[in-house]
Amino acid sequence: MRRLISFILSLYIFFHLTPDSLSWGDALTYCRTHYTDLAMIESAEENRAASAVGGGYNWIGLFRSTGKWSDNRAVTFTAWNYDSKVFYQPFCAAQNLHNTWDVFSCQERRPFYCQERPEDCPLTV
Repeated sequence: MRRLISFILSLYIFFHLTPDSLSWGDALTYCRTHYTDLAMIESAEENRAASAVGGGYNWIGLFRSTGKWSDNRAVTFTAWNYDSKVFYQPFCAAQNLHNTWDVFSCQERRPFYCQERPEDCPLTV
């Protein structure tokens, strides 16, 4: 893997941008093996922070077909690009250059954000 870009979103959550391109499913496996999960962006602040370092269409942990995050939690914040007219089945989400989210075929290869939550930290902040 090439150099990661990491940034802290709170005292309990770290996001890592992995510049290598993988399918959404392979990115999920990578993140769960090396970190905690694919990134779950749960506020406008987190979305802006990720976008500031992302610079591309990067997978996030949202599997739109279920409407849930990759850890099966309900989605409470979204930033969908409603100008996007193309939908794929199954739907996987990537954050784009404009701080919004688009859907793509889950088989496409893209860079991705991993989320790390240290084991001794609470699940909610």
